[in-house]
Amino acid sequence: MLTENTKMTVKKFLVQLDEIIEKQHLLKHQFYQMWNEGKLSLEMLQEYAQEYYLQVHYFPTYVSATHAACDDLEIRKMLLENLMEEEMGAANHPELWLRFAEGLGVKREAV
Repeated sequence: MLTENTKMTVKKFLVQLDEIIEKQHLLKHQFYQMWNEGKLSLEMLQEYAQEYYLQVHYFPTYVSATHAACDDLEIRKMLLENLMEEEMGAANHPELWLRFAEGLGVKREAV
């Protein structure tokens, strides 16, 4: 049972949560470390471009669902701005990812 002395404050919880997230940060993964160091082969990058596209393609739907469920107007505005950046114009993120894959020599249809 928690007592006054053992209760976790919101601030302490957020600090611990940030520490956990930092340990699991995507860019700390070995794959991204190797990419940053220039140690990935072209074939590895081509496969990555093909596999990761689904994340890029569907990410706007995650943002949209979060926006729709959010009660805070300021946060909704921030999410809407992000959603517009993800999907608007000729340089939307899925299109940019397809161009990235093409730059690696992967045919658009293969992504």
